[in-house]
Amino acid sequence: MNTIKSEADAQQAMTACFVKDNMSVLMKVADERNIDITDQAAMRKIGEEVGLELVKQNCQPFIQLSMQMAKANKSEVSTTVTTTTSGTLSSIETKDFCKFIVTDNSGRRNTFYWLHHFKNSEKFMDQPAKYVGKKLKVSWQETEVYIPAAKGYFKIKEITTIELL
Repeated sequence: MNTIKSEADAQQAMTACFVKDNMSVLMKVADERNIDITDQAAMRKIGEEVGLELVKQNCQPFIQLSMQMAKANKSEVSTTVTTTTSGTLSSIETKDFCKFIVTDNSGRRNTFYWLHHFKNSEKFMDQPAKYVGKKLKVSWQETEVYIPAAKGYFKIKEITTIELL
């Protein structure tokens, strides 16, 4: 536990636990559910279910490791710079991702992406279009994402908070 200083260290320790000591159990569960072990999403779901079961059983090593992961993740996230932009919500596009187009006071249009849960996101879930034309302040972080259509990584502005003004 003392050697875990980052989320990557914690992930490596967790993976080693499964692969080194419990791979046969993991393979048995995947086989019982007819899951191909190369299906990363399905295998991750199994891992999450195992983790939940370990918490229910009060498995202290797992709980401590999870706490270390959360602590390491929190310290890594806290170094991310958050910026704010105020303006009028010009439009909302909902194709692959939900994009908020905000025109700032200088007339410049900015695009912000809704990728994860953010503070006040619940207000925009049912009828986001009703906020078009409203003044708001968007807090955002620059995030690098892979865009398959462009076959490359691009920096986008990910929403962390929206406040109606």
